Amino acid sequence: MALTWVENFTAYGTMTSLLLDGLYAEYTSVTLVADPDSGASGNVLRFDANPYGGGGATGLIRKVLDTSNVTAGMACRIYLANLPPASDQRPMPIVFCDASNNRLITVHVTPSGQLQAYYNNLGTLLGTTDPNVVVAGS
Repeated sequence: MALTWVENFTAYGTMTSLLLDGLYAEYTSVTLVADPDSGASGNVLRFDANPYGGGGATGLIRKVLDTSNVTAGMACRIYLANLPPASDQRPMPIVFCDASNNRLITVHVTPSGQLQAYYNNLGTLLGTTDPNVVVAGS
């Protein structure tokens, strides 16, 4: 699998409307802000909507892959000021969908700071990390 795309959001400044100029299919409840990490450059996405609403973050940014793929990967840095207060309010920083936008693979952050991967929209638990992989405020 070859690396096909990397993003640090620098080219957009703080204008989220520019996200739709060819690279992204949709964005909802996000803003672009300077990366708070002093060792990094570029911008980061801040999800403005309450990330603890009804089973996952309501903010999103969607990138459509150029072709159908059997194998795909994704990586991101996330920051949560607080861990989710309950298991039914877990943010989903990574979601893979099919061509009809049905959720295939979702990655959730749990109240104990674990990452959990599910297949078929919470149908089958694929794996869970140790607790405190994600720490509030970092």
